[in-house]
Amino acid sequence: MQLKAIKTDGILRWSGLEDDFAKELALDLDEEPDNVAVTLQYLLSTGLAETENNIDFFFPFAVENTGSEGASAKRVREYRAKQTLQCNADVTQVKRIGNGEIEKEIEKEKDTRDRDREVTPLELAMDEFVKFRKAMKKPLTDKGRELTLQELEKLAPGNEELQIAILNQSIQRGWQGVFPLKEQPKAVVQQGPRTQAKAIADLMEWGEKHDVHR
Repeated sequence: MQLKAIKTDGILRWSGLEDDFAKELALDLDEEPDNVAVTLQYLLSTGLAETENNIDFFFPFAVENTGSEGASAKRVREYRAKQTLQCNADVTQVKRIGNGEIEKEIEKEKDTRDRDREVTPLELAMDEFVKFRKAMKKPLTDKGRELTLQELEKLAPGNEELQIAILNQSIQRGWQGVFPLKEQPKAVVQQGPRTQAKAIADLMEWGEKHDVHR
C-alpha cells in the first residue's frame, strides 16, 4: 500500500469497482481481501493511514519517504491541520463555558449560604463601622476588619454588647480605630459569670445616659 501510495502523492482512492476500498485494493495488489482489510485497519489505527470519508485514504509515511509533496497531498495535509485547530478551538470553548458555569454556581451557592446564615448584632455593628470608614475615605480592608474584631475581643472578651458599644463610640466620635469606652461601668470591666446580666443592664443604662447609638 505504501509503495503504491508513493506514486500518487500518498493518496489512494476507492473508485467504487468493488464493495469497499479494501476489496478494491486487494484486487489491485493481487492479495486476499481479508488480509488487506486487516492491514488497512492496522494502518488506520496507528496513524499510518488516514481517511475522512472512506473514499480518499492518505498515507503520510509514503509522502515523508519520497521527500516531496504533491498538490493533492498538500491539500490533505492542510485540511488535517485545519481540522485539528478547529477541534482544539471547540475544546477550549467548551472548557471556557464550563468554567464560567462552575464559577456562577459557586457564587450562587455562596450567596445562598450568606442569606441563610443569621447575621449577629455584632456583625451588623461592624458593617456600620465599615461604612463609616468608607465615608471617611479610609476604607477598611477585609484584613482590617478581621484585626478590628480581634481588637474588640481584647477590649471586651466574650462581651458582644460591650463590643457593639465600642464600635458605636468610634463612629460617634469619628475615630478610625476602636478604644475602651469612656467612663464605662466598672461592672463591665470586672464582670464574672454571676454578674453578666447585671453588667449588660448597666451597659445599656450607661449607653442611654451618654447617647451611644446601638
